[in-house]
Amino acid sequence: MRVSPFEAFHRGAIVVLSSLVLASCSLAPALEKNPWSQVSNLKLEADLIDGQFLDANTAWVVGARGTVLHTEDGGKTWNTRQISIPKPKDSTLKEEGGTAETKAEVITPRFLSVSFSGAQEGWIVGNPRILMHTTDGGKTWFQIALNKRLPGNPLLITATAPKTAEMLTDVGVVYRTQDAAKSWQLYTPSNAGGVKSAQRLADGTYWVVSTRGVSYAQWKPGQDKWQFFERKTSRRIENLGFVSPTNGWSVIQGGNIQFSKDGGKTWDRSVTPDPASGVTLQDVAYVDDKMLWTVGGNGTLLVSLDAGATWKRSPLELRRNLFRVIFSPDKKSGIVIGQNGALLRYQSQIQPS
Repeated sequence: MRVSPFEAFHRGAIVVLSSLVLASCSLAPALEKNPWSQVSNLKLEADLIDGQFLDANTAWVVGARGTVLHTEDGGKTWNTRQISIPKPKDSTLKEEGGTAETKAEVITPRFLSVSFSGAQEGWIVGNPRILMHTTDGGKTWFQIALNKRLPGNPLLITATAPKTAEMLTDVGVVYRTQDAAKSWQLYTPSNAGGVKSAQRLADGTYWVVSTRGVSYAQWKPGQDKWQFFERKTSRRIENLGFVSPTNGWSVIQGGNIQFSKDGGKTWDRSVTPDPASGVTLQDVAYVDDKMLWTVGGNGTLLVSLDAGATWKRSPLELRRNLFRVIFSPDKKSGIVIGQNGALLRYQSQIQPS
């Protein structure tokens, strides 16, 4: 499970290449058949930020404006709800996108991360400093108060067992609860500094990218501090993730991807899947050792069938920024989520040519 709110990406402009560069580059070739279809029965304008498949049929998605989506048929249809929370009496919080303090008694949070440990128990975190919990499969969600002295804002939540979850904040501190959030204990002995994206592996290892994208860090259970790595490129790191303790990927400003085979110590020379577009990529997901997908600005959705050596475009009419690509544990179902309610469903598998 990993999350990246991509705040800067939402507000940033897409890089425009000069005509000279465009003349020397070409778009990646298109797939003959598009395996993705847009979910058209949703009436959403909120950004969709994070999601999780429990199995091939069941998935959850969260996003801005208190948005929570749930499917039980692999993404064909979705139940939608928006959660509001009471506005603190002494709050100066503003409604998302507003320029003045809201007069409302409630606010709609920006959900950044969702995680379920089973069909019934799940967690959501987001801004402003909110933690939600359900024990009935999302029928009801309860807000859990967070200590005002908590360093940073919740960025990533991971359910690891019944009543047990780990919460990472945007200053790189992890807390753990084993009693359904009645109490929390500091889990990491030190902080990682400002964090803009994070991932937790199944073995409990955390990877984070610094706020400015100039470095990244790793922490393993039992270590007394984070291990920091400086970026190996002059361009900013947007996001990174690992599909195993050794094999990882990193997306870099300008539409580049790098791969690591030694746990992030060294990185291969970067590749540019779609040179002419110039858009920044945001996420990568593996279907198997050879097939991987990446998403980014202006509806960019690309696939490699040879472990990242060459790439093809999945043709889309959708011109909204895409933030995450997520597959079910068995890789038979998948979704892409993004800006202004963008939601795509993986409707057919493709085979290497």
